[in-house]
Amino acid sequence: MITDQDTNTLFFADDRVADVKTAEAYRKIRDFLRNEGVQIRILEGTRDIWVRDFMPIQVSEHKMLKFDYNPSYLDNDKYLNSKTSNEEVASICAKNNITLTLSDIKLDGGNIVKCKDAVILTDRILADNTNYSTSGLLKKLEDLFECEVYIIPSDPEKKIYGHSDGVLAYIDDNKLLVTKYPDSKYIIKIFGIRVIIKHKTKFEIPDIEDYGLNRDNRDYKIIVSLTSYPKRIKTVHNTIKTLLTQDFKPDIVILWLEKSEFKNGENDLPKELVELKKFGLSIEWSDDNLKSYKKLIPALIKYPDYIIVTADDDVLYSKTMLKSLYEAWLKDKSNIYVKRAVRLKLKNDTITNISSRKYDYKDLDYPSYLNHQMGGSGCLYPPNSLHKDCTDINKIKSLIPTHDDVYFKVMATLNRTRVKVVGGYNEDLIFTEGTQDVGLINTNKSGGDGVSLDEAFRIMTDKYPQIIDIIKEEFNG
Repeated sequence: MITDQDTNTLFFADDRVADVKTAEAYRKIRDFLRNEGVQIRILEGTRDIWVRDFMPIQVSEHKMLKFDYNPSYLDNDKYLNSKTSNEEVASICAKNNITLTLSDIKLDGGNIVKCKDAVILTDRILADNTNYSTSGLLKKLEDLFECEVYIIPSDPEKKIYGHSDGVLAYIDDNKLLVTKYPDSKYIIKIFGIRVIIKHKTKFEIPDIEDYGLNRDNRDYKIIVSLTSYPKRIKTVHNTIKTLLTQDFKPDIVILWLEKSEFKNGENDLPKELVELKKFGLSIEWSDDNLKSYKKLIPALIKYPDYIIVTADDDVLYSKTMLKSLYEAWLKDKSNIYVKRAVRLKLKNDTITNISSRKYDYKDLDYPSYLNHQMGGSGCLYPPNSLHKDCTDINKIKSLIPTHDDVYFKVMATLNRTRVKVVGGYNEDLIFTEGTQDVGLINTNKSGGDGVSLDEAFRIMTDKYPQIIDIIKEEFNG
């Protein structure tokens, strides 16, 4: 991909389109560039100044992509005579000896940030191209751009435009310049860089006034299980408050802690946490040193016939989280249900790294072995949904002791249990302030003590090669 830094010529709109407000800035920029020896060409016949939006995108030395320039924000009479049409662009390009590769995809250049080996768009691309499936659209875009395509949420304050160039800019392979989203927190990983787009959340931690557990008889018992450790123990009570104030009350809420990390038991715990016991919280102790696996394994061993919903100690959950998972499970009891998942790829009999280009991947709506649950978003495991090796502590410690979600994913596939997403991308995933600088993501990233996701899946497929055949059955059946 040719980035903006790699180009040697700048094209400007016809001088006549520069109105009084832009004319002075227009001339200053042009004159400065000429003084710096930058080659400049004027595009005669343009109707407005936004050349970046309606002109083709350069992919390589001889490949110029022309998308359908019909953005919804210009779809009114006000812009009827000021929008440079697709036909006019074709004519302008012909006059400048520019050969075009045409596409029927609706996309304007402001929603394209070119990187060396990737292109970044916002989710406006999905809203403007509903005639494509999400997977079909992404595949076609990657074929056209000849590189990976990443999709991020639009800036909510500028949703009308949906431009990615107003959100971030590519500097080099080790640096992205990112603006602050006003109403979201989002994490993406682009060519090895973990980008956190963050704001001060509007989430209000609920006050607890009533007992937080179910007191009625139910056909199915439901446990919410989570774990924590010393670096997050001072804030985990906020997470638990959101679990004890659910619209649909669980039967048990358990916090699992490691004995060796709190040698004085509950005397080492914050008062705010211990006080939640009177509202239904159970605090139980483990001595297996299972790290993040404690959010599921001890509960699975102790309560094998219960529905277990896992939670993370750094997330603040909406009141509807548990209800939405449970109601989805009632409709079809054959799957694991989760609020968020990411899509895995099977290539050359290898499970590749998570496709982080779009975390709210719409094609995750159907149950699949390739849906990889994000357990911390809220994940419902029905009884007997996981392979018997799931509770083999020796295997956990010897295989991938820092990748619990990968281990659970493989155990589900071995048991032929698919994963289905339950509308989690209609809501923000809110994290407790100050908790994201610690955790296993820092252990597993490059330079940490753990292994990468690719390596974790390789280890598990070496141990359980049959999961490749099980995944293939989904596409060959």
